[in-house]
Amino acid sequence: MKQMSMMIDLGRCIGCKTCIVACRNGNDLVDHSEALPNALPYYLRVEAKEHGQYPDLSLDTWVVPCQHCREPGCLGACAHAAIAKDAQSGVVQIDPEKCTGCEFDAKMGVENKAVPSPCKVSCPAGLNVQGYVQLVKEGKYEEAVKLILERVPLPGVLGRVCPHPCEDVCRRAEVDQAVSIRELKRAAADAVDFATLAVPRIKENGIQVAVVGSGPAGLTAAYDLRLKGYAVTLFEELDVLGGMLKVGIPDYRLPNEVVDREIDYLLRHGIETQTGVSFGEDITLESLAADGYAAVLMGIGLQGGINMNVPGNDKEGVLDAMRFLREVNLGDRQQETARAVVVGGGNVAIDAARAAKRLGCPEVTVVYRRTADEMPAYAEELEGARQEGIAFVELAAPVEVEGGNGRVTGLRCIKCELGLPDESGRPRPVPIKGSEFTLECDTVIPAIGQSMEAAWLTGEPGLAVKAGDIFHISGQMQTTLPHVFSAGDAVRGPATVIHAIADGHRAAEAIDRFAQGLPVQPPLEAVEDATVEDYTWKAVPSGVCETAPRQAAAYMDPEARVTCFLEECAGLDDRQIKAEAERCLNCGCACMQSCAYDVIQFDGQAGISHKCNLCYDRITRGEKPICVDVCMTDALTFGEYELLKQEALNKGREIIPELSKAAHIYIK
Repeated sequence: MKQMSMMIDLGRCIGCKTCIVACRNGNDLVDHSEALPNALPYYLRVEAKEHGQYPDLSLDTWVVPCQHCREPGCLGACAHAAIAKDAQSGVVQIDPEKCTGCEFDAKMGVENKAVPSPCKVSCPAGLNVQGYVQLVKEGKYEEAVKLILERVPLPGVLGRVCPHPCEDVCRRAEVDQAVSIRELKRAAADAVDFATLAVPRIKENGIQVAVVGSGPAGLTAAYDLRLKGYAVTLFEELDVLGGMLKVGIPDYRLPNEVVDREIDYLLRHGIETQTGVSFGEDITLESLAADGYAAVLMGIGLQGGINMNVPGNDKEGVLDAMRFLREVNLGDRQQETARAVVVGGGNVAIDAARAAKRLGCPEVTVVYRRTADEMPAYAEELEGARQEGIAFVELAAPVEVEGGNGRVTGLRCIKCELGLPDESGRPRPVPIKGSEFTLECDTVIPAIGQSMEAAWLTGEPGLAVKAGDIFHISGQMQTTLPHVFSAGDAVRGPATVIHAIADGHRAAEAIDRFAQGLPVQPPLEAVEDATVEDYTWKAVPSGVCETAPRQAAAYMDPEARVTCFLEECAGLDDRQIKAEAERCLNCGCACMQSCAYDVIQFDGQAGISHKCNLCYDRITRGEKPICVDVCMTDALTFGEYELLKQEALNKGREIIPELSKAAHIYIK
């Protein structure tokens, strides 16, 4: 297949915008008087960057033409197979007969098609939620998984443990309840055999990168870098891969086999692994550099707990929650505890409490210094704990671990009341003098925070950490050592799997630029990541949508599930999957949300998406595209990608990699 392309000569482009006017008028794909939103559609744009200060001020200008990617993401995002890549020219076209505008309904508002759907905007990893939900609705599970894998390399994992911020902003809630997006992701992942899922051919670049830590951040970065052709080696201290996915989240929430099958798929891309390797002892930054690794990603997470720092904290029976969960997840399930008290209100605390219950502990109590309303643990986890008979003592803080003969016999606490907000924005717990009381127990499990287990840092004085024992990084995930990058909990503190994945993407992009000798901070810096507050969606008109109940996943009975570590949630059945996917309002257009170059637009009159076809009719007649034809300075050249690239090199011109993406070639 040919790949037609556009070459832009920065030395010739003067930013006159003649090409833009000709393109709009010549293609005439949209009635300009009816174009929505209130701006003419574009297929080319001119960007500019100023240098220096007045009066020595210069201006760089360059054209950004329409894109026809070699591997277009829009193809896989369309549930109706309305987008195709022409075999003869590589031109990407949208079939107006097949395109439904993602089930466009004029009553819902054309405005909502011109912006991304709120579910995508709210996802830290930028997942094309609408696209994969529509594919699930059509029963195209493998296609849905492939679309998910573009931004989330662990779909079955996220289908179980993601806090689903997408559902918090789902516009379906204006009608009845948010779409159960996380369950649909799980449904797609569970329906696909990852062992037979195709792996793309990778063009090797000969550059080695080391990734230390195989949690979600490390796995994501390793996957991204491998797809770019890097020789990636994952180093893991444990004997198993997965990091906190494997040893921090109990099996009843995230079964080992789910983690293993998705990691195995990633490894099939050619990622090398070394387990049982301790950083600071078996390997160091110096040894990795000596072994030829051009860059290192530190994705080591926060594996340690934080000491309660109260008298008696060293007694037998005080078990750090992180270590407790690690031992349980690795198979040590022989602990015999009659009465356990867990201190803390986060997910780690609730996981530890529910794990203790499954180990046979009849009395488990969670102590938290604020109220349940301030608990950072997921609401569904708190509800699950209550269903399992776990008690909660709110507004209480530990002051002493009591015991005899070195063994825990109780936890002495003091009652608290809520005061003014602290730095977290939550009301500060204030101890009430003289209100001490004791909870009798034989085990205390502190879960009040996480820390980095990194005694080796003393041997790496150039690697700076900041408050909270997390790495000091730039906005591009680069540490104070230029060739060392970090991502995940080690840079942001305890967070979610989806945030770690988002960090992994950013780190991989930064490492790629560093390895190529490019500025890690791109000179043509994009705007900050958009947030939901940056957009406005038209409210769902009353009476347009019939109410339809949100489908509820099936759970094991609480009395049965506390006796084992089997997965408690069975997910949705086939009927529920279809019904739930049909509840999606299709706020945007899946193809537009998959396009990194903003060249797909929505025709409000026809109710379909469209994109520039590089003047396909003119090309078949042997003519140049309009923009090339009218360029007064000969800054634009059209032809086959590889031939254009070779032409530039033959003329001794420099190709600018930070600008040259997909089917664009920029030269100077």
